[in-house]
Amino acid sequence: MRPAYAPDSLHRLRIALFVAAFLFTSILPGNRLAASPTEGPTLKATPIPAAQIHETLIAEARQGSDIVAIRVSGTGAERRVAWLEETKGSKTVWLDGKQVAGPYDEVKYFAFRAQGGPVVVVATRKSKWTLKIGEQEYGGDYSKITAPDVGPEGQSLAGVCRDKTCRLMVDGHESGPVFEDIGTPDFSPKGEHMVYFGKRNGKWTVILDGKETGPEMDGWWTHRWWAGGSRLAVAAVLDGKSTWVVEGNPGPRFDVIGNIAFSADGQHYAYGGANAQSGFTKQDVVGSIVIDGTAVEPSFTGRGMLGGWTWLGGKGLSIVKGLKRLSTDFHGVSDPDFNGRGELVFGHRLASGQVAVRVGNDDGPTFDDLTSPIAIGPESEHIAYVGRKGDAFVEVRDQTPGVTFSAKRDIAMVAWIGLSKGGHLTYSTVLGGGEFKAGRSQRALRRVVFDGVAEAEYDAFGITPCLISIGGEQHVYVVTGADGTRDRLVVNGRETGLYDDVVSGSLNMLPPTGVEFVVRQERRLLLVTVDAR
Repeated sequence: MRPAYAPDSLHRLRIALFVAAFLFTSILPGNRLAASPTEGPTLKATPIPAAQIHETLIAEARQGSDIVAIRVSGTGAERRVAWLEETKGSKTVWLDGKQVAGPYDEVKYFAFRAQGGPVVVVATRKSKWTLKIGEQEYGGDYSKITAPDVGPEGQSLAGVCRDKTCRLMVDGHESGPVFEDIGTPDFSPKGEHMVYFGKRNGKWTVILDGKETGPEMDGWWTHRWWAGGSRLAVAAVLDGKSTWVVEGNPGPRFDVIGNIAFSADGQHYAYGGANAQSGFTKQDVVGSIVIDGTAVEPSFTGRGMLGGWTWLGGKGLSIVKGLKRLSTDFHGVSDPDFNGRGELVFGHRLASGQVAVRVGNDDGPTFDDLTSPIAIGPESEHIAYVGRKGDAFVEVRDQTPGVTFSAKRDIAMVAWIGLSKGGHLTYSTVLGGGEFKAGRSQRALRRVVFDGVAEAEYDAFGITPCLISIGGEQHVYVVTGADGTRDRLVVNGRETGLYDDVVSGSLNMLPPTGVEFVVRQERRLLLVTVDAR
């Protein structure tokens, strides 16, 4: 089994997609069972006047070249813009208008490793790999180089291979034991610890601070640091099942595991897992919650699947194994988390088929399905989520149902949700038809709900999580594929024109009411400033 790597943006997957910049609102009054939810208001988008939008040229690609990827680091006077340019199949890397790397046949990895840090490139020439970090270039004769990591003091790490002879590279020098394959190395957040993965005799092992630790693994999905980076958890595959190995100790094994959560004091952890239990006409999917390495009772039965023999001609279904975002309805439980009081918070499926969110020992209101992750505010005292009742989304704060919005499509879900200390709850609803349900398209009807008000609906590929100003005066998001493949920015419900690309990570607030971001228009890179008053 090949390893599956979490993307660099993964606390970007995190799949729950919580946004650290969110600010939390006041709680809706009243008993959560006393009043029926009411349909929330909706808005139509209005354009931002052209006089309030200013564009400044940053750079322009050469004639006959295309910009195929863009990276931005820093803001204001500290902003640096790098891009990958392709000319007749040859690729070069440019930084602030100057070529800094290439030409290459292919560029496998291209990023800033830190704000204000160097541009890092992993690329190939004539099928041989090379690594360039700032001005330094290493290799040229490797058959593989992993995505590198650069520590807070500038030390660089990468895994390198010549055929099946693989080692760790530290600042351009190979070191440590030899493996037949190697995984991406990673520094802990403060750079005090380092981990990577090596394969020997068909099995993977964890190398933490230069020492092999934990069990041998069939494969691995990702890893997580916690307690300030002093502790390590690895999502691993052991004997065909998945589990979290915490500080070298594997927990219960499941067909499917979810993301792991840690208590605020760093002393406890929890995750969910589910197993398919085969039957003649139906397979049950049974979900469990694991706390500190032990599966706790009771377990919860999900919706399940067709069994080994059915009226459909003897063909059953099989569960998709591995590391997934757990579904309360299908898997029986959702991914758990801890609130500020150390109580466990998770969704689960009841014997009636309804679902509920449990906080500590108490369940909240019941729904047909839990359509969103569960957001926990920065103070960790408040929660929010979105349930579905019939054809309606129902917004819930602190177990109190609030406004509702239409959910009349084949697929009705919430892509992300955020709750935070400044007074705002925001999430993105997704309504998809047959093409979206079948996975043939990411295009769906998407909209942002901000403080109980549904903003304009877009037939789009995606909407980024909201960025909210510190004072809460404005909220901003990007609609990707708002028209064909073109993007637009939305500020307080008002929209800019269309751009070929709004560059990920470039959005910056300019207090009290300004916004700036970087876009691509054909071969030009522009800095766009919006006065949102």
